[in-house]
Amino acid sequence: MRALLRSRVLFVLAALSTQAGLGPRKAEAGRPISRTLVFLDGVPTPVQFNDGDSFRALDGPYRGMGTRLEGFNTLESHGPVHRFGAWAAEELFVLAKMATTNAQNGIWHCRSSLAARDLNVRTSSAPRSVLGPERGQGQGQGQGQGQGQSDGPRPKIEDDEGAIASASTGELDTDTYGRVLWLCEDLAIDQIRKGLAHAMSIDEKPAHATFLAAQREAIAGRRGMWAHGVPAYLVTSLHSSEEDWPSRTYNRLVSTADGHSAGWKHNESYDECAEVCSRERTVDPEVIEGVRRDLSLDPAMAATVASLGDELLLRVIRDFAALGFATDLRGHPGVSQAMDAWLREHAEPRFSVSPYATGSCAVYVRFDRRYVDNLPRCLR
Repeated sequence: MRALLRSRVLFVLAALSTQAGLGPRKAEAGRPISRTLVFLDGVPTPVQFNDGDSFRALDGPYRGMGTRLEGFNTLESHGPVHRFGAWAAEELFVLAKMATTNAQNGIWHCRSSLAARDLNVRTSSAPRSVLGPERGQGQGQGQGQGQGQSDGPRPKIEDDEGAIASASTGELDTDTYGRVLWLCEDLAIDQIRKGLAHAMSIDEKPAHATFLAAQREAIAGRRGMWAHGVPAYLVTSLHSSEEDWPSRTYNRLVSTADGHSAGWKHNESYDECAEVCSRERTVDPEVIEGVRRDLSLDPAMAATVASLGDELLLRVIRDFAALGFATDLRGHPGVSQAMDAWLREHAEPRFSVSPYATGSCAVYVRFDRRYVDNLPRCLR
């Protein structure tokens, strides 16, 4: 009965999405451009939203430039590629399209990363190191998704994810796809509060506190994507080993508790349309605290512990407890490897009592195959 009810709801939502211009991309070719008013650093600018977290300026000084919005992330809208909880991939695809419609139907205010820094808002423009666990610490076959929309060839910048990581070019920050980075707090809060997006940081630090408060509200109300389950981490990007990345291949996970990014590196090659899932386990907080205490008292780890501080140290231990690897820490070279080695030897025997379960899943399709006439079967 529940399955029948949900299928009917999905049918209605899909019909509404079609009426709103959210059908397959092939059908959009002859549609007039949907214009949305966005104030970019105070300048009223017509834009076209590509999805719920990126747009292209149609006029003004940023005309033609692609963008990426910081601090939050919507589900991928190129196909039914996400799955977690009791959701079907097709249902989450509808929610991704609804996020696009929600963005198109508002009036928003955005600040460039430069302006945001002047206002002491944390941005993603700090120097980057490689995200993810050290070599040999991947989670194994059958576990991620791609992210971002490119406006041309991706420049070879030594970083881990072009869709989010940034490099400074002149006065504006851009990601490695060349898109300008903007902070649109009103849009982000609206999307997150409705359960159409989740808060996200691109490193080990928590996401914006205001965004996290909106997410807690959405989760408590079981809104949008949170209606049928909340995994500890969401798979937000994945890459296959044959892709031409300047560093080792990685997949990204984002914590639903505080929005920080955790990643694992791997040497795996994914077939097109392969579903890749994260795994996670729930470890007793008292066990985690015991590990933290033992680690803090180990003289051999004193320098490492001191470099991290209490909050970050606990976050690293929690990630390892849940995921089975220590994620890379930006600004702390070599720390991830040392932490992983210690935790595997001293903590894993205690953590391994808790079994792994499937966390969230996504379907792998490399970027240059997502927007073509002959779409992969999983995107049709």
